[in-house]
Amino acid sequence: MRFSLALASCVTVAHAWENTSPFLLFSNTASPELISAPTNLQTSANLLATLKPLMRECTSDIYLMINQPRLSPLDFHEQSMPHLFHALLSSPATRFEVKNVLGMDTKTMRQDIMKELCGGKVDHEEFWGLVGEDKMESSVRDGAKMVVYNSMETPLPRTRGAREEILRDNDAQISSMIRSIPAGARYTVIYSSTPLNSTIAEETPVYEPEFESQAAAHLDLRREVVARVPPQSLELDQRPLFERYQFFTPGIFMGLIVAIIMFMILSVGVSAVSSLQVPYGAFDKENGPNAQKKQ
Repeated sequence: MRFSLALASCVTVAHAWENTSPFLLFSNTASPELISAPTNLQTSANLLATLKPLMRECTSDIYLMINQPRLSPLDFHEQSMPHLFHALLSSPATRFEVKNVLGMDTKTMRQDIMKELCGGKVDHEEFWGLVGEDKMESSVRDGAKMVVYNSMETPLPRTRGAREEILRDNDAQISSMIRSIPAGARYTVIYSSTPLNSTIAEETPVYEPEFESQAAAHLDLRREVVARVPPQSLELDQRPLFERYQFFTPGIFMGLIVAIIMFMILSVGVSAVSSLQVPYGAFDKENGPNAQKKQ
């Protein structure tokens, strides 16, 4: 009974980790409401309940909300995102990390965070690319609260090497966002992701069909299936009939010889049978076998 329960729990956890994605939050302002120790597994509802006190405190001037679709927990390492890991480990006073979040929906998460952030009263909400350093400096100088949202729209491929290359490009963009924050400003970075929902395929050679190029290169080697019709000559054949056509082939000639031999054998047999003569007296009673017994 205990073994079956343990096996069921292991299967449940393994299935949950297949549909999970990492979540990361760090800030340069201390927050006693948030536990800095990393958490291995949480649901999206529990994660939101954990973040609500921090969002209500509204201690930062700028909030960077970054979304990375189709991210697996296996992708979240220093080799693929070195700048993000450096920013996480170096300066922030508050750090909150969940390696596996079950059922993450970044759109819903963003809406819920915006409802809780500063009591739903945010002065500026901008998309990255439409906001510059001057606008962020002006917002910090005025004491306003700004949220900058950025979604990495480049889809992550299934091969590991290609995924790491795109993640490194996205990591460079995240580093540019963090560096654009004005000096002395209080900031919070919220990095969320959606699950991959499948395992990452190992790097295998991609099959590329070659029949298209071969068909174009070897057109001259294709077999011509159209029957060739010899050109008809306009000159009349003046040879005799038996020279133009062969009436007695070797097969017909041999068949005629065999037929003649068989006919000769049959005629001899018929003539031999027909030459037999029996006298009529042989059929009389007196000359038969009974007459010899009487004597």
